[in-house]
Amino acid sequence: MKNTNAITSIKVPTDNDSVTCDQNRIANVLNDHFASVGPKLANKLPTVQRNYFDFMKRSNSPDSSFAFSLVTPTKVELEILRIPDNKSHGLYSCPTQLLKYSSNVVSSTLAEIINHSISSGLYPTKLKMAKIISIFKAEDNTNANNYRPISLLFNFNRILKKLVYSRMESFIEQNDTFLHLNMASAKLIQHSMQFLTL
Repeated sequence: MKNTNAITSIKVPTDNDSVTCDQNRIANVLNDHFASVGPKLANKLPTVQRNYFDFMKRSNSPDSSFAFSLVTPTKVELEILRIPDNKSHGLYSCPTQLLKYSSNVVSSTLAEIINHSISSGLYPTKLKMAKIISIFKAEDNTNANNYRPISLLFNFNRILKKLVYSRMESFIEQNDTFLHLNMASAKLIQHSMQFLTL
Protein backbone atom coordinates (compact mmCIF):
# COMPACT_ATOMS: atom_id res chain seq x y z
CA MET A 1 0.00 0.00 0.00
CA LYS A 2 1.28 3.48 -0.90
CA ASN A 3 2.29 5.68 2.00
CA THR A 4 0.00 8.70 1.92
CA ASN A 5 0.65 9.93 5.47
CA ALA A 6 0.89 13.67 6.00
CA ILE A 7 4.39 15.10 5.50
CA THR A 8 5.39 16.75 8.77
CA SER A 9 8.98 17.79 7.99
CA ILE A 10 11.34 18.15 5.04
CA LYS A 11 14.89 19.30 4.32
CA VAL A 12 15.24 22.67 2.58
CA PRO A 13 18.04 22.39 -0.05
CA THR A 14 18.33 26.18 -0.39
CA ASP A 15 18.88 26.50 3.38
CA ASN A 16 21.78 24.03 3.90
CA ASP A 17 19.33 21.11 4.21
CA SER A 18 17.86 22.49 7.43
CA VAL A 19 14.64 20.70 8.35
CA THR A 20 11.39 22.66 8.34
CA CYS A 21 8.01 21.71 9.81
CA ASP A 22 6.21 24.68 8.27
CA GLN A 23 3.52 23.32 5.94
CA ASN A 24 3.89 26.19 3.43
CA ARG A 25 7.64 25.65 3.18
CA ILE A 26 7.17 21.88 2.85
CA ALA A 27 4.76 22.46 -0.04
CA ASN A 28 7.19 24.89 -1.69
CA VAL A 29 10.19 22.55 -1.32
CA LEU A 30 8.27 19.65 -2.89
CA ASN A 31 6.86 21.92 -5.61
CA ASP A 32 10.33 23.24 -6.50
CA HIS A 33 11.73 19.72 -6.56
CA PHE A 34 8.95 18.26 -8.74
CA ALA A 35 9.00 21.29 -11.06
CA SER A 36 12.75 20.87 -11.64
CA VAL A 37 12.53 17.22 -12.78
CA GLY A 38 10.93 17.95 -16.19
CA PRO A 39 13.41 20.64 -17.31
CA LYS A 40 16.36 18.48 -16.20
CA LEU A 41 15.08 15.58 -18.32
CA ALA A 42 14.24 17.91 -21.24
CA ASN A 43 17.78 19.30 -21.25
CA LYS A 44 19.08 15.79 -21.92
CA LEU A 45 17.01 15.46 -25.13
CA PRO A 46 18.57 16.29 -28.51
CA THR A 47 17.61 19.60 -30.12
CA VAL A 48 14.82 19.33 -32.73
CA GLN A 49 14.95 21.59 -35.79
CA ARG A 50 11.32 21.15 -36.89
CA ASN A 51 8.26 22.85 -35.45
CA TYR A 52 5.41 20.67 -34.13
CA PHE A 53 3.08 22.24 -36.74
CA ASP A 54 5.14 20.74 -39.58
CA PHE A 55 3.71 17.36 -38.63
CA MET A 56 0.10 18.57 -38.74
CA LYS A 57 -0.16 19.85 -42.34
CA ARG A 58 -2.98 18.11 -44.17
CA SER A 59 -2.36 16.21 -47.35
CA ASN A 60 -4.28 13.79 -49.58
CA SER A 61 -1.53 11.23 -49.12
CA PRO A 62 -1.67 9.20 -45.90
CA ASP A 63 2.12 8.80 -46.19
CA SER A 64 2.59 12.43 -45.20
CA SER A 65 -0.60 13.23 -43.29
CA PHE A 66 -1.95 12.26 -39.93
CA ALA A 67 -5.42 13.84 -39.81
CA PHE A 68 -7.99 13.31 -37.06
CA SER A 69 -11.70 13.14 -37.72
CA LEU A 70 -13.76 15.72 -35.83
CA VAL A 71 -15.07 14.85 -32.37
CA THR A 72 -18.86 14.90 -32.07
CA PRO A 73 -20.87 15.90 -28.97
CA THR A 74 -22.32 12.37 -28.92
CA LYS A 75 -18.82 10.85 -28.65
CA VAL A 76 -17.94 13.29 -25.88
CA GLU A 77 -21.10 12.41 -23.97
CA LEU A 78 -20.34 8.69 -24.28
CA GLU A 79 -16.83 9.24 -22.89
CA ILE A 80 -18.24 11.25 -20.00
CA LEU A 81 -20.64 8.44 -19.11
CA ARG A 82 -17.77 5.91 -19.22
CA ILE A 83 -15.75 7.69 -16.51
CA PRO A 84 -15.69 5.49 -13.38
CA ASP A 85 -17.58 7.14 -10.52
CA ASN A 86 -14.61 6.73 -8.16
CA LYS A 87 -12.16 8.61 -10.42
CA SER A 88 -10.63 11.74 -8.92
CA HIS A 89 -11.90 14.86 -10.69
CA GLY A 90 -8.76 16.92 -10.15
CA LEU A 91 -8.21 20.58 -9.43
CA TYR A 92 -11.16 22.99 -9.91
CA SER A 93 -13.10 20.33 -11.84
CA CYS A 94 -16.65 19.28 -11.15
CA PRO A 95 -17.26 15.91 -9.46
CA THR A 96 -17.75 12.95 -11.79
CA GLN A 97 -21.41 12.43 -10.88
CA LEU A 98 -22.24 16.08 -11.60
CA LEU A 99 -20.41 15.90 -14.93
CA LYS A 100 -22.41 12.80 -15.86
CA TYR A 101 -25.72 14.44 -14.93
CA SER A 102 -24.89 17.45 -17.13
CA SER A 103 -23.22 15.49 -19.96
CA ASN A 104 -25.90 16.33 -22.53
CA VAL A 105 -25.50 20.06 -21.76
CA VAL A 106 -21.68 20.33 -21.72
CA SER A 107 -20.84 17.83 -24.50
CA SER A 108 -21.24 20.34 -27.38
CA THR A 109 -18.93 22.91 -25.79
CA LEU A 110 -16.37 20.25 -24.89
CA ALA A 111 -16.46 18.89 -28.46
CA GLU A 112 -15.67 22.39 -29.80
CA ILE A 113 -12.76 22.80 -27.36
CA ILE A 114 -11.36 19.35 -28.20
CA ASN A 115 -11.65 19.90 -31.97
CA HIS A 116 -9.93 23.27 -31.68
CA SER A 117 -7.16 21.71 -29.57
CA ILE A 118 -6.58 18.95 -32.13
CA SER A 119 -6.69 21.23 -35.19
CA SER A 120 -4.41 23.89 -33.66
CA GLY A 121 -2.04 21.44 -31.97
CA LEU A 122 -2.37 23.41 -28.74
CA TYR A 123 -3.38 21.87 -25.43
CA PRO A 124 -5.67 24.09 -23.28
CA THR A 125 -3.57 25.83 -20.64
CA LYS A 126 -6.15 25.32 -17.89
CA LEU A 127 -6.09 21.56 -18.49
CA LYS A 128 -2.35 21.52 -17.75
CA MET A 129 -3.05 22.34 -14.12
CA ALA A 130 -3.13 19.44 -11.69
CA LYS A 131 -3.47 18.70 -8.01
CA ILE A 132 -0.22 17.05 -6.93
CA ILE A 133 -0.18 14.34 -4.26
CA SER A 134 3.25 13.43 -2.86
CA ILE A 135 3.77 9.69 -2.33
CA PHE A 136 6.64 8.61 -0.08
CA LYS A 137 8.80 5.89 -1.66
CA ALA A 138 11.44 4.80 0.87
CA GLU A 139 14.43 5.76 3.06
CA ASP A 140 14.69 9.31 4.47
CA ASN A 141 11.21 10.86 4.64
CA THR A 142 12.67 14.37 5.00
CA ASN A 143 14.37 14.19 1.58
CA ALA A 144 12.26 15.51 -1.33
CA ASN A 145 14.01 13.05 -3.68
CA ASN A 146 12.26 10.23 -1.87
CA TYR A 147 8.78 11.39 -2.87
CA ARG A 148 6.96 10.65 -6.10
CA PRO A 149 4.35 13.09 -7.44
CA ILE A 150 0.93 11.87 -8.54
CA SER A 151 -0.95 14.36 -10.74
CA LEU A 152 -4.72 14.43 -10.37
CA LEU A 153 -5.98 15.96 -13.62
CA PHE A 154 -9.38 17.29 -14.68
CA ASN A 155 -11.96 14.78 -15.90
CA PHE A 156 -11.79 16.75 -19.16
CA ASN A 157 -8.20 15.56 -19.67
CA ARG A 158 -9.39 11.97 -19.54
CA ILE A 159 -12.11 12.66 -22.11
CA LEU A 160 -9.72 14.40 -24.53
CA LYS A 161 -7.09 11.67 -24.09
CA LYS A 162 -9.58 8.86 -24.79
CA LEU A 163 -10.97 10.55 -27.90
CA VAL A 164 -7.49 11.28 -29.32
CA TYR A 165 -6.43 7.70 -28.55
CA SER A 166 -9.42 6.19 -30.41
CA ARG A 167 -8.69 8.33 -33.49
CA MET A 168 -5.00 7.50 -33.39
CA GLU A 169 -5.79 3.78 -33.12
CA SER A 170 -8.27 4.02 -36.00
CA PHE A 171 -5.74 5.84 -38.21
CA ILE A 172 -3.06 3.21 -37.58
CA GLU A 173 -5.48 0.34 -38.26
CA GLN A 174 -6.67 1.91 -41.54
CA ASN A 175 -3.20 2.76 -42.79
CA ASP A 176 -1.09 -0.12 -41.51
CA THR A 177 -0.02 -1.13 -45.04
CA PHE A 178 1.95 2.08 -45.61
CA LEU A 179 3.45 2.31 -42.13
CA HIS A 180 5.91 -0.58 -42.67
CA LEU A 181 6.94 -0.55 -39.06
CA ASN A 182 9.89 -2.58 -37.88
CA MET A 183 9.51 -4.49 -34.62
CA ALA A 184 11.10 -1.77 -32.48
CA SER A 185 8.80 0.94 -33.86
CA ALA A 186 5.74 -1.29 -33.45
CA LYS A 187 6.64 -1.91 -29.81
CA LEU A 188 7.16 1.81 -29.26
CA ILE A 189 3.70 2.66 -30.66
CA GLN A 190 2.11 -0.16 -28.68
CA HIS A 191 3.75 1.13 -25.49
CA SER A 192 2.63 4.71 -26.27
CA MET A 193 -0.95 3.61 -26.84
CA GLN A 194 -0.96 1.66 -23.57
CA PHE A 195 0.32 4.80 -21.82
CA LEU A 196 -2.52 6.85 -23.31
CA THR A 197 -5.12 4.50 -21.87
CA LEU A 198 -3.78 4.63 -18.30
